[in-house]
Amino acid sequence: MARREVFRWMAPAVSARAKIEAIVGILVLVLVGIGFLSWLSEHDARLKGEAEIKATKEAFDKLQVDRKTEAAAEADRDRQAAERNAATIAEVAKLNTPQQRADYVTREIPSLPTPAVLVTPAKSDIPNAPAPKPLVIVDAEALDNRLAACKVAENNVATCKADLASRDHDRDLADQQIALLKKDNGNLEKLLGQTKWAKAWNTWIKPTLFAGAGAAIGRLSKK
Repeated sequence: MARREVFRWMAPAVSARAKIEAIVGILVLVLVGIGFLSWLSEHDARLKGEAEIKATKEAFDKLQVDRKTEAAAEADRDRQAAERNAATIAEVAKLNTPQQRADYVTREIPSLPTPAVLVTPAKSDIPNAPAPKPLVIVDAEALDNRLAACKVAENNVATCKADLASRDHDRDLADQQIALLKKDNGNLEKLLGQTKWAKAWNTWIKPTLFAGAGAAIGRLSKK
């Protein structure tokens, strides 16, 4: 009879222990399941974020290369234009004789119906009057057309200069935008993995589960 009483007393204790172990097992399974889901979600978000960052950086780098190439080409065109302008000024400075000036006018006004003509005015009868300078005679209509073309070119140059200044300003703004976007991408890299699951896991799920498991294990150890 005594042995039967002992077994009856021990049976409930064993049953309680088994329940606690089952609870701990369930908590562990839940912990592992939620941890896996959190890791999987974070892993997918990280892969997607890294792919987006890589694609964005590649696009930025290509744009930067294209812009640098265009800027170099523009600088080369400006250099060539400056050299041509300097050559033109130097050429005009070398025109010393009336015939040289007439030849230059004929060359620079291709629409002239006839070459420029040198005419020397008659000498004045006034005593000690300076000798008259030879004059270059050209067709008035051709000269007017050439002057009009020069005026249009002058206006275009002024407009181009204004456009270049505006484009340089726009380029500076674009550089600032790219710098901000790169900064945002850097922040995005730091935030990779901070998904909804990850935040919930780190904020309250993991502490709660560990606290519950610890309490259950503590109770079990006292049995």
